[in-house]
Amino acid sequence: MALTVTYQGYTPACLRVTAEDAAAPERRSDNLIEQSKLASDEDRKLIIAVYRQKNWSEQLQVEVASYATPDCTGTAIETRRLPSAVTLSAKGSEPAALALLAKDDDGDGYPAETKSDSAIQGTDCDDGKANVYPGAKAACDEKDGLNTDFNCDEKLDCNGANCSGFGDEKCGSGHCVEGICCNTACNPQGQCYSATCATGTCQEEALPSTTACDDGLACTSPDKCDGAGACISTEYCPPPNECKKNGSCANDGSCRFEVDASMLGKVCHENGNTGTCLQDGTCRWFKYAVTGNFTPADIATNNTIEDLEIACATTFDSTALTWTSSQCSFATPTPVTTSADVVVIPVRNLTVNAPLRMVGSRPVVFAVYGDATLNSEIRANSVFAETQVGAGSEVRCGGRTGGEGLVADDASGGGGGGLATKGGNGGTTDGGLVGGLGGAAAGSGFSPLMGGCRGGNGLGANPTKPGAGGAGGGALQISVAGRLTLKSVVTVSGAGGKGGNSANNKTASGGGGGSGGMLVLEADQLVADVAARLTANGGGGGEGGSIAGVVYYNGNNGVDGSTSTVTRANGGAGGGDYGGDGGQGAAGSSGPSNGGNGSGEHGAGGGGGGAAGRILLRGVTSCSVDTGSIISPAPIKTGGACP
Repeated sequence: MALTVTYQGYTPACLRVTAEDAAAPERRSDNLIEQSKLASDEDRKLIIAVYRQKNWSEQLQVEVASYATPDCTGTAIETRRLPSAVTLSAKGSEPAALALLAKDDDGDGYPAETKSDSAIQGTDCDDGKANVYPGAKAACDEKDGLNTDFNCDEKLDCNGANCSGFGDEKCGSGHCVEGICCNTACNPQGQCYSATCATGTCQEEALPSTTACDDGLACTSPDKCDGAGACISTEYCPPPNECKKNGSCANDGSCRFEVDASMLGKVCHENGNTGTCLQDGTCRWFKYAVTGNFTPADIATNNTIEDLEIACATTFDSTALTWTSSQCSFATPTPVTTSADVVVIPVRNLTVNAPLRMVGSRPVVFAVYGDATLNSEIRANSVFAETQVGAGSEVRCGGRTGGEGLVADDASGGGGGGLATKGGNGGTTDGGLVGGLGGAAAGSGFSPLMGGCRGGNGLGANPTKPGAGGAGGGALQISVAGRLTLKSVVTVSGAGGKGGNSANNKTASGGGGGSGGMLVLEADQLVADVAARLTANGGGGGEGGSIAGVVYYNGNNGVDGSTSTVTRANGGAGGGDYGGDGGQGAAGSSGPSNGGNGSGEHGAGGGGGGAAGRILLRGVTSCSVDTGSIISPAPIKTGGACP
């Protein structure tokens, strides 16, 4: 075969000519032709005689491959085969031709990439520039050379080249900064510097001294650049309230302060709130809306607020505003009287370690700006054996006071006082004449703060003595900005009514029992443990007097409302055969009962039982009430997490 090979645009470094038996392709023979044997003139034509070997068929196929290496190793630049095998004649030669089409127009020795012809594996990415080829060094100083991929690795080799729209991988440096190939990532050494790369070389300069910065310290302000590349600021630690002083920067960048001991218990302000300074320098205020019988901010405005610890048995009189104890002396807070005639006792922290008795004519509010722990009892209840009644007893009673007995001769009983419900009615006379009506129920809610109401007095004709109605329980509110812990009795229960007597063939009726008062216990966090006892029970009515033949019987007194159980207070009974028993006072879920009716020849009616008062439990953030604690009556729970 006379094979003509043309290579018009590229002179290979080596040609591999392969002949094979078309009938048996495994029969093949290679021959290498060095570049020195190839013409490099314009003709660029090579004629090769190709012979079949002995025992081959007459069908001959030929393949020619060009290489960039002198020994035809590596990947071929171009490979071409005859379109079909050539049948050789017995004599003479058969002509055939193959054209190698790879080009090297710029003469740099690297054939051009020819994506339209898959047979050509050219490597020159720009065959119009002799200085662009695989491995070429960048000529960044040449005109129009900035945006050139000189070494054909698909990256721009010169810093300053335009990489807009691409990422870092487009630049030979690996850094595309704001659309320009740059020598570095061009990150400024600090926030006070600016960095630009307009020419391909990163340029940094310090920002002007008016530029804001952040030195990472919370205790400095304002932070500004110094014009020399640093953020140096003014230490700024103003105390958050009047309870602290001498602010300075700590190592972690936060502000630290000293506690101003001279402000302990005094008024402070923080974030628009008015409170009082605690020992740790905290300004504590009520973060919830207290039940509206006082305004915390007004109470704290002009007073130094101290801790109050009850260490021995103590009595507070809301009429005289005095503290009395025969066993110890202690610093007492200054009470404040509001326009609603409520006595407010502002304290920083309240601790009750001994019994505290609350008496007097006005309701009492403890305004505690810290925490309160009641390890011992607070009693604002009333008892028939004492001349002093629970603080705030009978405040705002009006129609809630029990009605007096209506008939004097063998009298009818007085009605019980009302509050949560109506009081019990007084019993009738032996002749069936009606007794005094029970006091009415109060409207809902816990503001205004009101006490329990007195039971109605019994009646009696001279010289008999009617039974006096029992006093109502007191009115007490304990509002705590922090945590209120209850571990003992807090009570506003009512007193029992007294029994009527008999003389000169006349009998007197029993007085009605007093109703329980109002108790408000609220805090941000409220805990009532197993020893807590919260009560506002009603007192029992007094028994009516009676005469049996020539025997005169005085009626027995009713029992005071329990201070620590849900047991109903019994009315007076057992004084004689015909006097009406007093009605039971309310407790738990049981309401008061009516007084018993008089009977026989001379029997006076018993007084009606007193109604229960009202209890509010309110833990705004958290509330825990132990299931073993006895609370009577069942409290109203509102404003937070009380179960």
